[in-house]
Amino acid sequence: MKTFIQLTLLFLLSTHTLAQRIDWSKYFYGSNRAMDVTTDTSGNVYVIADIENTIVIGTDTFTNQYGVRDIIISKFGPTGQLIWGKVMGGTGYDWPMELAMDEAQNLYAAVYIQGTTHMNDTNYAAPYKAQVIQFDTSGAFKRYLSKNVQRILLGAGYDAFYTGVGSTIEKRDTAFNIIWTKSASPAIVNFNRYGYLWGVHSKLQVGPNGRI
Repeated sequence: MKTFIQLTLLFLLSTHTLAQRIDWSKYFYGSNRAMDVTTDTSGNVYVIADIENTIVIGTDTFTNQYGVRDIIISKFGPTGQLIWGKVMGGTGYDWPMELAMDEAQNLYAAVYIQGTTHMNDTNYAAPYKAQVIQFDTSGAFKRYLSKNVQRILLGAGYDAFYTGVGSTIEKRDTAFNIIWTKSASPAIVNFNRYGYLWGVHSKLQVGPNGRI
């Protein structure tokens, strides 16, 4: 059986501007795609990837549970130890896309899940496949938002998160209430054109002053 080594996390500590050393690294075996990484204020690291059969992270093994391809979110401590892994998915091919963390320590995952969404702590039938799902730092499910598109661009700021859908940017609070929306002509801006479900993808970057 062919084994994939898809993701290496390398964290560098600078001792001066030209000298850096590797703090720790972590390998994923069995994942086709590790799509995004984010961190929290405690130095923990979160990774989103896909899982077709089994995926080995260090000495821990996780298994595809729900469909042809599932999604796994994993959390690592500041020194690289695996804290938890959470598998989710529907009955078909599911795609990991992006992660973001706000300063209130809510974790947001942009995903594409076909059919009913299954997790170890909830099941629900979202109206559409493209979703933003909110978790706490223990991996517990909090709420979701679904959109009738292929992909959702995702970013998070101090007390809110942002989505790019079609030609519209939305800012929502941590309870998913809309704060504002900004739209452009689809002929000029179309976020669905920036990247794909698979492979190269784009990301919203939110600065400390709320600028995107």
